[in-house]
Amino acid sequence: MIGILTKVCDENDMITTLLANNAGPFTGPGTQTHVFGDQDTCVVIDPGPSLPEHMEAIYSAIGYRKLCGILLTHRHGDHAGAALTLQVNLNTSIMAFPILPSDHYRIPEGRFYTDFDYEAIHAGDEIAVGSLTLSVVHTPGHCFDHVAFVCKQTGDLFVGDTIMA
Repeated sequence: MIGILTKVCDENDMITTLLANNAGPFTGPGTQTHVFGDQDTCVVIDPGPSLPEHMEAIYSAIGYRKLCGILLTHRHGDHAGAALTLQVNLNTSIMAFPILPSDHYRIPEGRFYTDFDYEAIHAGDEIAVGSLTLSVVHTPGHCFDHVAFVCKQTGDLFVGDTIMA
């Protein structure tokens, strides 16, 4: 079952949170995917696992709006598994913290999704989402490539797995 929660803050800010059907000891009730933006433009934050019903919910939440990117808090499969399929189907870019050659020893076999082209984002970068701006905050701990996103206008914070369960 997919859980959907839509939060409309005002006419310029909307968050749709989708709960993937992947509940478990490491995902709690399921991975949260956020479709964030204003009435005309949005981004998908952590598209989640590549489950057909979850991806259909993402397409529905985007609706008629212009998609300006897929943002990853980190590359674990429960957060990034659907990124490549969405990138191809929606002709958009993936944005993620870079994995440098010197970081490859940190990547456990099969735990990170790395087989896609992406735009590198860094701490302090700002990402325009229509009339809104997300700032990137590097939050290593859960994993070395983990970031969070904060909306400068509203204070909405997307933390990925910095806070779990």
